[in-house]
Amino acid sequence: MRRCGSVPRTTWTRHGSRRSTWNCGLRCLERDGLVSRTVHATVPPRVDYALTPMGQTLHATIRPLVTWTEEHRQQIAEARDAYDRRIAAEKEAAAREAAERDAIARRVLAR
Repeated sequence: MRRCGSVPRTTWTRHGSRRSTWNCGLRCLERDGLVSRTVHATVPPRVDYALTPMGQTLHATIRPLVTWTEEHRQQIAEARDAYDRRIAAEKEAAAREAAERDAIARRVLAR
């Protein structure tokens, strides 16, 4: 069994979260007693999660966070896109600089 802290390489969901992260999060919540997990012997396999009575006590606390996230979904997506573009540009710049350094080193060594 995988520990909750370990996150293997896996696929991404359509909401931009790692499927394994989602599963690990649910397993951690199950371990903490906040959700119950029911496995159904069907094809394809199906697993249902439900809040336990203790998990239900968190609903009032978490609901404002969910509401905030829903209200800011577009801004979050835009921020992620901007971040991804910035990181890609930084990687490209670093690759260009490395290529320039390599070219200079080759010219120096060729003398």
